[in-house]
Amino acid sequence: MIKTIPFANAAAMVAVGFSIVCWVLTLVVPDFAFGIAASWFHMINLDAVRMESTSTFGEALTGFVSLGIVVWVSTYVFMECYNYFAKGK
Repeated sequence: MIKTIPFANAAAMVAVGFSIVCWVLTLVVPDFAFGIAASWFHMINLDAVRMESTSTFGEALTGFVSLGIVVWVSTYVFMECYNYFAKGK
């Protein structure tokens, strides 16, 4: 059995960490960050939704917190289900 809470903590920390790195990239090298995002969405023109400026610190902070919560809850539920099925019930 895998401990659910530490696993959810780790998943949320990694997701928020990647989100922070992504936000910093949009501040420092926005064209590079946009190019990476565009490479993930084949056949979709992202130029139509490109923002003139990056998000504010407040918007980014809201995103970090909400992402952390969603990832933590999702991972917690996933791990509870995993542990349930791993027991063979």
